[in-house]
Amino acid sequence: MRQRSIFHRLTSLMPSNPGGAVGLAAMVVLAQQLGVATPALGQVSLRTFRTELLYAQSADVDCTMLHKITDDSQLPFDVARLSVEGVPSGLPVRYRWSIAKKAAGTLAADLDLGPMAQTSDVIGMCSAFGNACVLTQDRLKFYNEPKLFFVAPTCDILPNDTEKPFRGGTTKIRVKVSAGRRRLGRATITIGWGREGTITIFAQDSQGKFDDGIGKPNGVNVPAVTILGSVVDAHPSPEPAGGVQTFKFDGTGFNTAETIGCPLTRFDACVEEDLFSAGRFFPSVAALYKDGSALCDKMETRTGTCAPNPKLEVIARPKLATYDPNSPRKNTVDLTVRLKNESHAEGGLPPCDFLLRGAGILTCAENLSVGGVKDSKSMQFDFKHCSKASDQGCLSDSDCDPNFCATCVAGEVCLTQSHCSQNVSKLCQNDADCQNTGNPPPCSDCKDGETCIRVLDIPEGFEVGIPAGKSFDLLHETVKIGNDLPDTAKITDTWTANVFIPKVTASAKVKYRIKGRPKPSTSARR
Repeated sequence: MRQRSIFHRLTSLMPSNPGGAVGLAAMVVLAQQLGVATPALGQVSLRTFRTELLYAQSADVDCTMLHKITDDSQLPFDVARLSVEGVPSGLPVRYRWSIAKKAAGTLAADLDLGPMAQTSDVIGMCSAFGNACVLTQDRLKFYNEPKLFFVAPTCDILPNDTEKPFRGGTTKIRVKVSAGRRRLGRATITIGWGREGTITIFAQDSQGKFDDGIGKPNGVNVPAVTILGSVVDAHPSPEPAGGVQTFKFDGTGFNTAETIGCPLTRFDACVEEDLFSAGRFFPSVAALYKDGSALCDKMETRTGTCAPNPKLEVIARPKLATYDPNSPRKNTVDLTVRLKNESHAEGGLPPCDFLLRGAGILTCAENLSVGGVKDSKSMQFDFKHCSKASDQGCLSDSDCDPNFCATCVAGEVCLTQSHCSQNVSKLCQNDADCQNTGNPPPCSDCKDGETCIRVLDIPEGFEVGIPAGKSFDLLHETVKIGNDLPDTAKITDTWTANVFIPKVTASAKVKYRIKGRPKPSTSARR
């Protein structure tokens, strides 16, 4: 469920000012006379400027900041100051505030208290007791002030049942006023939250359509890579100064992202999200205002489980046990590395479709043994991706803009060509291009041990989908074999393909030998 429409209700006990603005001063009076023989001392009431609040962006409360705002109309739109009125002057008054244990929202002290500060109302020999900024049930009993703050709940209050629209809620706050044993009166006020203004979240389903999930008890079926979009259907009236500043997408299973704008003009904001596991997830969106208030929405999505079965093939033509650098027929290899999606229905689960994207799509670890000497090296192959957010595919630097890439940071570039592993601005063809030694060194700015990262140029752009039963050639190139040492080299290559979604890998080993090709010896002249 989620909030959808403006809900505003004023009763006859909530008079508005001549301007007629929504959410003006309201008074709810439940007075209690003191006794049969005692004349009424007046009515105790609770007054507040704003009876309808927006959601709060954070559960953290800064009492000092709020306390300094003396004009209630200038308080954040997620905060209401409650004031007790009708109390006779000149009496030693006791205020007993209360709120239901499971009530939504937070009570906070209208005092110059920092978030962690506490007053000392009762001081013993070894401990002190008093007020804290956030008035929990334990702290509330020490609070003896005629004013306090009610802070609306955050977006976390939205329920997981999103089949029907959630229209916000209300919270009742009570106060009892006494002077010694004399009861001066009591009052209750109801504050609404989440009922002014509306925002709707959408998710792109498996058919490519955008759905808000209303009327779907099991949520919206989405692919592993989906797009979340949001629209502010109705702005609160009045609205916090400056309007919506940004949109925050969040939720279990989803990356947290703040953005504004969307290439899809139907949305006020959108973001692409990756789901790394199957299951039931609840994405949410919050339209954030500068004053700390927000509009919120939530929906349910489901990403189906599947049975993955990747298989990697390394095809060398010709396939020989021993290659000979001196033989034209045995020193050149046509190499193909192919990833096959052999997923099939298994254990009641459907087959998986694969998505390949980002860095580390393919790696090769090569172990060498020659003449009693052993060594190892590795090579990494990437698809085009952003320089910091390595899982984010791209074709140009604009694809790495934080406004459209949830995991990107400012200043990222799109890596579209083979480059050194740390000095990514240095282009390379092999590891030698990334060495910082020599005269002159190939890369004076490179660090020790840098390698050349190969960026594969794929016609599909920056990502590849492999449906069940299909395959894709990750690498196809011609390799010239060599060995200048006198001994035969024994080599084991371990190739590994990494599927982006679902997170599975496939490996294949190739073992072969390369005959030595010693250089002819030379004798020194006398």
